[in-house]
Amino acid sequence: MCVFVQKYLISGFSVSAYRYLIRHCSGRQVNSGFFSKHFRDTFFKSHGRLIEHLLRKARMGLPAPQGHISAQAFSEALYRSVEHRFRDEDPRANETATYLESLHIEDLALACACSEGNDQAWEHFIARFRPVLYVAARAITGDEPSGRELADSIYAELYGL
Repeated sequence: MCVFVQKYLISGFSVSAYRYLIRHCSGRQVNSGFFSKHFRDTFFKSHGRLIEHLLRKARMGLPAPQGHISAQAFSEALYRSVEHRFRDEDPRANETATYLESLHIEDLALACACSEGNDQAWEHFIARFRPVLYVAARAITGDEPSGRELADSIYAELYGL
């Protein structure tokens, strides 16, 4: 995928960030640096209320049925995001909470819903971001047909085709 498209911001969220979120909402671990099983358990205990709040906020931000994501998938995605952000650091609880509150929660929820195979979420994702991606792709390729082809190949890669 073209580097420009990967870094092109779509409503404040890059295509590469969506790829990361969609692929990592599926339960795969990002890294095994500092983060141990103890930290993982502590994370869910320490931030349980915040996670619940963020999940409610995320579900309200997406129309049903796109907003129907499992609490477990959403919580795991939050954990993996923290794990990725802090890597080999030992973040304090308030640093972790500040980071979690800064995330684009509705976008994360949409990515999780897409990764869970929610067809309505994919339709919402495409309807919301296709026009902007077409504009970026046309700017890269210089013409309409090639731009559409590039944009559609990006969607196919995100969808896993």
